[in-house]
Amino acid sequence: DELATFAAATPDAFNAQEATNLLWAFATLGRRHGPLFEALSASAARRMGDFTPQGLSQTLWACAKCGVRKNELLLAAASAAAPQLSRYDAQSVATLAWSFASLDTEHGPLLRAVCAEAVSRPADFDAASASQLLWALSRLRDGVSPLAVRAMAARLREVATSGLQAQQLLYALGALAKMPADSAEGREGGGGGGGG
Repeated sequence: DELATFAAATPDAFNAQEATNLLWAFATLGRRHGPLFEALSASAARRMGDFTPQGLSQTLWACAKCGVRKNELLLAAASAAAPQLSRYDAQSVATLAWSFASLDTEHGPLLRAVCAEAVSRPADFDAASASQLLWALSRLRDGVSPLAVRAMAARLREVATSGLQAQQLLYALGALAKMPADSAEGREGGGGGGGG
């Protein structure tokens, strides 16, 4: 707690990577230190340009994992990420979407950009990122494209032959169960993706 208290008192003393690592560590340990997350989230929102794609997505993951919903951070992250998602690796795209879905936060422009990436480069998504993104898309509405849902379901079907871990299978099945009717078209036959 001393480290968290110190970090919360001096959030701008940490560069973007250090802030990400600190939040990630606390989230991984399941320790939600309110003042720490508050201070580092506010600092990160002011310095979005300093974050790498992975750093930005991991910062949001840490907040989502601990249930910390900071609208200022989410808006800043969405604005910074959406126009640059083509630079993000597939796991960072999926983690970003997962974070917004986990915090039940809709952001149409970001989700449209996420969906464009899913449709344009589905082969970049492995079992983990495809199942994570499919889960996120099943829980959000604003900006979610049925084509992206189908692309991720189809990709998941392709990579499922290599075996899915339990969490990936749960994400995939949960996502498929919650898919809206217009996204579910083509689940049977060659158009969508239901299997796993």
